Amino acid sequence: MKNKETETKFKSSRGAAHHLIGSTICLAALTLICSSAPAQNLFMSDGYSGISENLGHIYKFTPTGASSAFASGLDGPLAMAFDSAGNLSMAAEGNIYKFTPDGARTTFASGVSLSYLSGLAFDSAGNLFVVAEGNIYKFTPGGVRSTFASGLNRPFSLAFDSSGNLFGDGPRQRPHL
Repeated sequence: MKNKETETKFKSSRGAAHHLIGSTICLAALTLICSSAPAQNLFMSDGYSGISENLGHIYKFTPTGASSAFASGLDGPLAMAFDSAGNLSMAAEGNIYKFTPDGARTTFASGVSLSYLSGLAFDSAGNLFVVAEGNIYKFTPGGVRSTFASGLNRPFSLAFDSSGNLFGDGPRQRPHL
């Protein structure tokens, strides 16, 4: 029989481990985004334009630290991923936009079932995997969408490893103390 102290330590350790694993996956996804970005630039979004007129941008940071606005006027830029050609795909409130390396924007996909977008990742074949409302969708390079997985418990981010395995993390939780 466990006593209260043992039970509390177990819950705390389990929560801390879950948090550490989730943070590691997010860091791995960010590393993949940075490592596949053209010229090793870092791209960062600043949030929802609906909250403030000063938000809704994607910024580009060069290896020397110079920053510039890569795109602006976006409604909730969230997840980003680069394809092998250096194009940036970005999820924003029901849409997936594609930016060429020089910043030209097109709408890659939009639709009712694409709300609450939170994760993007490209596989080696150029297919785009997208997290939206408990589902993972797969888009071919031509834009054909299929459901890859459904009924998931709030998946958040995605990343592929070098062997082509898809990884994702779930809802954010604070460690239980």
